[in-house]
Amino acid sequence: MLRKGTNKNQELSEIIGSDDSFSESDDENDPLGKLRNDNEDKYNLDKRVMARYGTGVDHKKSLTNYYIKFTGVLIVLILIPTEIVIRNTIFDLELDGIIRVQTRIRDGGSALWNFFDWFAFIVTFPARNIFVNCLAAFIYLVLDPVLGFKSALTLYFGAFVISMIKLFYKVPRPYWMDRRVTGLDCLMDFSGPSDSIFFVTFFYSYNLIIFLVLYSKKKHKVWLGISLGLLSLVIILQIFLLNFRGTVFYLESMIGVVYGVIYTAICLSLDSEIHKISEFTAFIIKTSKKYKFYLLFFSLILFAIALVYYNAELITWRAPQLWIVNSQEECDFDENFEIRLGLDATFLHTAAIFGLIGLGFGASMATKIVDNVGWAHTALWKRIIRGIIGVAIYVGIFVAFWFIPRVDLPTAYFFNQILPHLVATFSLYGLIPILCKYIGLIQQRESDEVSSSSSSPSQRDSAKGRINGEGSPRQEPLIEETKKEE
Repeated sequence: MLRKGTNKNQELSEIIGSDDSFSESDDENDPLGKLRNDNEDKYNLDKRVMARYGTGVDHKKSLTNYYIKFTGVLIVLILIPTEIVIRNTIFDLELDGIIRVQTRIRDGGSALWNFFDWFAFIVTFPARNIFVNCLAAFIYLVLDPVLGFKSALTLYFGAFVISMIKLFYKVPRPYWMDRRVTGLDCLMDFSGPSDSIFFVTFFYSYNLIIFLVLYSKKKHKVWLGISLGLLSLVIILQIFLLNFRGTVFYLESMIGVVYGVIYTAICLSLDSEIHKISEFTAFIIKTSKKYKFYLLFFSLILFAIALVYYNAELITWRAPQLWIVNSQEECDFDENFEIRLGLDATFLHTAAIFGLIGLGFGASMATKIVDNVGWAHTALWKRIIRGIIGVAIYVGIFVAFWFIPRVDLPTAYFFNQILPHLVATFSLYGLIPILCKYIGLIQQRESDEVSSSSSSPSQRDSAKGRINGEGSPRQEPLIEETKKEE
């Protein structure tokens, strides 16, 4: 009998083993092993999730999930034609508003103008792509590797999706359309839907939900409500400041919010599938051998689609001369990019899809050497140090590649986008955990030793003995099991 007063989650962890299902070994003597594992994937996933995050996580499908997806698709189908029809009328009104706001602030003196310039930059910086990428890396290295990996997975895919939507919309920047508007950022990509507002809407709300409620043993619903309320106020402020800087229209920021909310709802409704892909790709040695290649082929297919669409647009797209003349007053760019203003720079952002490849192969490699499931139990100061090291190396790689001269678009796409995403994500999610292990920034516990989820009958009998208080079986650590498989 179990001892009275034992916590339910603790009992489950003792029976299953804390994180011990995150490694699966081949059983050559079991010809039905593959079929059994395929049928029990869902069961094993729920078992692992409950052992790590408590019994409150529910991966069961509900009608609400389907209503959310249906509503999201319906909104998009209505939103796209409506936005295209009313766009020009609203843009004329917004341009007048931007000019009035900038004129009044400029009339207040250079000190006031500089204050608003720096204030707007600081407030909107957490919505930029590089910042949210670093924050996802920080979550992976400091807080929870599984949820951090899942967050990065959805982030890089979302960055690709919003870039493709921007290629479809082809919305200019405000300072391209009117020379009286001062553009405080030199941005050559299309403005809408706003990717900055999309990132801040999706990434922050998604992580707040999964950390405070969905994957928390204690549901912090009050704190979630307060956090989402504060996030809404920050988004409203960012929308105003991006408009003040002359880079994004209010309409495109609102469209970015809508797409961010829809993408968040889709990710939450598909949470069980996303969690399974994350575990099978990065944290289960047996399945990662094939799932990381699934991720590779999936990313290459999406890149091929983007490349075909971009080349199709090259045939007909010519940037209006007004856009080119007005943008040249704020930015310097070579003549090769003039006629393709907006198109080339937006297509460069689709390289985010290559981040999925580096992140999948990197985390899979780290799992073979480091217990990157149990490493979250390391001392807080060590986790913060490895997070700072990881983010610094990640940013340094992008900066280093940015100094490579951009002769033409293929050169810029390969050396300034594809290679940085591949190298930075592979280093961050693969090499840096290994480095942290050898410099003492990862502390592995005996309770975090892992064993195969498809255990032998003797192991299952030992687990039963643990239920009845008859002893605790010895489990092989992840690294020892890896050596056996090799």
